[in-house]
Amino acid sequence: GISVFHTGGQFNLLLLHIPTKRTRFFKKIQKMLTQFVMKILIDNNIIKETEYEIIHYGLSGIFSTFCGFITTFLIGFFFNCLLESIYFTIIFFFLRIYAGGYHAETPTKCYFISVGISFFNFAIVEKISWNPFFLTVLLIISSIIIFMAPVDNINKSLNLVEKKIYQEKSRIIVSILMVLYIIFFFFENSQLCWCISIACTNSCALLIIGYIKNLLIKK
Repeated sequence: GISVFHTGGQFNLLLLHIPTKRTRFFKKIQKMLTQFVMKILIDNNIIKETEYEIIHYGLSGIFSTFCGFITTFLIGFFFNCLLESIYFTIIFFFLRIYAGGYHAETPTKCYFISVGISFFNFAIVEKISWNPFFLTVLLIISSIIIFMAPVDNINKSLNLVEKKIYQEKSRIIVSILMVLYIIFFFFENSQLCWCISIACTNSCALLIIGYIKNLLIKK
């Protein structure tokens, strides 16, 4: 099950150091990997100098996402719920691709937001992890809102055709998750029920924030 009820002083002290030491470490790794790949691409004339900034930004985003995944798994490991962190990341990743919502302006900001979401999920939400009624209500409300997806943004603007495609795919994903939730609920698999419900709730929250942000930008 989801066992995150740690109260020891050493464990709490360790958590305080994760955001600083871990994030600095992964930022250095991200920068090194980006520069290393860029050097290979330039030395082998695979890209032109005029394409440097675009490719560099794209690679930085990819490595930032990768570091975000690793950090999420580390946070899950420290909270003794590594499997849940993997399940959650997979579900949330596919939801985010098609549902959209709020996106940070830079890969670094995106990374820190991802770390914050992970801490919130595994440190605070654990208090409702064993409440099947609350998890079910969260899933139903979130799924209804996700059915209104996608919500695009400045960094990823969608035309009418793309919006229709993304909407269909996000609805298919949510429908599949709803069926899986019912199955896991029936077999009393609290781990996967928690992951599905919280991933949908997180995606729903980012959809709402993204929608509000778009309204403010239009004004």
